[in-house]
Amino acid sequence: MIKRYTKDINTDIFLNAADALNLKYEIIEKDRAYAKIYDMANELRVLESALSLNSIVSYRLARNKYKASKLLAQYEIPVPESELFRSESRFSNDLDKNKVFEYAKSKFPIVLKPVDRSLGLGVYTNITSDEQLSFALDELVKLNVKSIMVEKFVNGTDYRVLTYKDKVIDVVKRIPANVTGNGTATIQELISEKNKVRESDEMPIISIDSKVEFTLKKKELTLSSIPQNGENIILKDTCNMASGGETQKIEVESIHPENLIMFGKVADAAGLTVAGIDVIAEDISKHYKESSLAINEINASPFIDVHYFANNKKDIFAAVEILKLFFKIK
Repeated sequence: MIKRYTKDINTDIFLNAADALNLKYEIIEKDRAYAKIYDMANELRVLESALSLNSIVSYRLARNKYKASKLLAQYEIPVPESELFRSESRFSNDLDKNKVFEYAKSKFPIVLKPVDRSLGLGVYTNITSDEQLSFALDELVKLNVKSIMVEKFVNGTDYRVLTYKDKVIDVVKRIPANVTGNGTATIQELISEKNKVRESDEMPIISIDSKVEFTLKKKELTLSSIPQNGENIILKDTCNMASGGETQKIEVESIHPENLIMFGKVADAAGLTVAGIDVIAEDISKHYKESSLAINEINASPFIDVHYFANNKKDIFAAVEILKLFFKIK
């Protein structure tokens, strides 16, 4: 367990990494988890998941998922087919929901996502029916989303790749929020019990929201359903740890070398020193040109806790590696 300095675990992981490397640091504003790590020659600012390594231009580019996807396509980096629908007014939301609906249903299976939200907010994946599409669109309208991205669904395993410039630092497999049945407890009760464990481990709890309803409904389940003993129930189609997901460490050596080179090109194309690249792949050990693989999103402020909590080992390795590269520590 790391030593806590602020209210945010991501800042604290970096401060513990600084401790491990005997670097100096100063907590500038504890309540905002704002700190600086420094030596005689360099200084790195940390604000929760954001690092001062990345420019505001690169941050804004990565935040616009549609622009980022189109940029990567120009570099012949594999991305899902996508289309953008947006409100024409800057002051009101006049997004044509019917236009989105008619286009999206002709492309099943698809993903609906806001262009500029984070933490998986408003993302609905593997939509295969008019009913599912209508539900997802209604939820996006409730969020007052003015720009919607309709993306072709890519089947495969979800990964987060952490890079520093063109070097891959760490890779984790991302697993959606889930529970395992015991034959007697309802899904709601299983979530409650699992959340107690997650809270004791300082992990974000599984939030019960419209995505849980959306995902369970696909399987004709509700929160009152009782799974069989040993039956694993996926609660959300998205894999974000912030809403209850989990991660498992993947050895970098197990990934095809050409994929590692391509991941470095993704970060370079976006102008990011540190990047969190979301990858969907059927088999990440195979060359991306010979197997289904797509870059789903680029994150300019990647949460380091997804690497810290991998396999529930609480390992600050990824943060240490970033600091070693920035401060040129061997």
